[in-house]
Amino acid sequence: MLLASRVCRLRVSQANLCIHFSKRQKNESAAGDDPRKPTRLPYKETQKVVILGAGIAGLSAAQRLAKYGFKKITILEASNRAGGRVSTSLIGGSVLELGAQQFEDANLANSAVTLAAREELIKGPKPRLQAAFGHIYASDGRSIAPNVVDAARTAFANALAKVRPTANTSLHDGLQRALKNEVITVESHEQEDAKRVQEALMLALRGIVGEDLQLVSSEHIQTHSIIPGGQMSFPEGGVSLISPLLRDLPANSLKLDHPVCTVRWGSTLEPDDPAPAKVVCCSGEVVPADFVLFTLPLGVLKQHALRLLPNIPRKKLDAISKLGIGRSNVLCLEFEKPFWVPSTGGEVVQLAFSKQQHKKNGPPEPDQWFECLTSLKELSGNSRVLHGLVTGPGAVQLEELSDEQVIEDVTRLLRQHTGNPLIPEPVRVVRSAWCGDPDFLGSSTFLSVSARPEHIKTLAQPMCEEDDADRPVVMFAGEATNEAHLGTLHGAQLSGVREADRIISTVAHMEKCCPPKPKK
Repeated sequence: MLLASRVCRLRVSQANLCIHFSKRQKNESAAGDDPRKPTRLPYKETQKVVILGAGIAGLSAAQRLAKYGFKKITILEASNRAGGRVSTSLIGGSVLELGAQQFEDANLANSAVTLAAREELIKGPKPRLQAAFGHIYASDGRSIAPNVVDAARTAFANALAKVRPTANTSLHDGLQRALKNEVITVESHEQEDAKRVQEALMLALRGIVGEDLQLVSSEHIQTHSIIPGGQMSFPEGGVSLISPLLRDLPANSLKLDHPVCTVRWGSTLEPDDPAPAKVVCCSGEVVPADFVLFTLPLGVLKQHALRLLPNIPRKKLDAISKLGIGRSNVLCLEFEKPFWVPSTGGEVVQLAFSKQQHKKNGPPEPDQWFECLTSLKELSGNSRVLHGLVTGPGAVQLEELSDEQVIEDVTRLLRQHTGNPLIPEPVRVVRSAWCGDPDFLGSSTFLSVSARPEHIKTLAQPMCEEDDADRPVVMFAGEATNEAHLGTLHGAQLSGVREADRIISTVAHMEKCCPPKPKK
């Protein structure tokens, strides 16, 4: 009833405004004045849009709204920087991406490419790399024979292409079933090594998804529309994408260090609240809003959804619960001198563990986090640095270890798998910590075994006025809301543009239904 009364007052006010406009237009037309010149500002200059989160999705939405003339845009960011999971660091004088790695799909169908091209940020494109290639080392100190690697990789690629997306079936199980139907053309004494290679490729695939494949639905492969074009990188890092998005925003629209406590709208508003919503910051500051756009990471929504939106619909809460948030961290190792022959982007060390080394259906032992390390690859432009991804439970454990422990573990791992006791220790370690960061609580989104693609759509649906399904108030963007490009940078960007267009369309309809008052 509180919502209905507030909406009724708003509609009566708008109706009176329109009636008043009609009468004044008639009278002043007779007096010879031009009734088409408005005295009030257009709605797009008065409607207050509050965006939660200054990642790619939030900034893309804000930029588009600003382009269309919206003036009252406020972006509330909990951390002390903009960019979200686009985070660039330096190691040994070279750019290191702690969030998104090389950006895939360098094609005009990728919205991030068009932004980077306009700003002359692209270095590339480069040929699309396979999931894993180069030397693969077994834990007994051998480099697995190239013919075995090639045969196992061919069988793995064929099996992956044949995985049938099936509800409530993990990608791991679907892939294993498909692999049983593939023949690996190697000698009988090489079969065990072929299995090791396939385990290494499983680990590489886990690095792409960002989580243990037993937790990932086989339907996840439907959420990635492949765009041809290879990879691209930016000389100054992915963070260079952020400045163009900030450049055209209204002054003082970005507010850093502004965590949000709750958003009140609909039934949680007081009867005399004039705006459709209000955002309450943890500092106590209250920001009134005509539109609220959530672009917060899925990990944050999982932990704080009920606090952030006390009246969130059960269906949307269920979608948040069932969608998966990956655990993935970047690990970067700097050496005094390279102990490998510098390559042109290939894997330097691809690790192959036997199934007996894995603790099935559970996390690795505390000193075995490195079994979640997908590979180590030379950092582009720096022949003294290797970097890789640690995924799943190992990513969480990595955040808890000291640099000294990481150096000790990695050195032992490399010496064991290569059989070379002379491999030196790294002199420096740099790593991300997305899992424990309270502003993220994980990496990118994946479709869990209990989730369906429909849950992505449910999360993306706006929350509208109770008596007006065409008037959205609370909206959602971010990579978790893009069914075709789940967990990707351009998926996040497109989702922000999608919701900005929703606001633009709604305001245009308001303008049409209630035109401006004429000038006196």
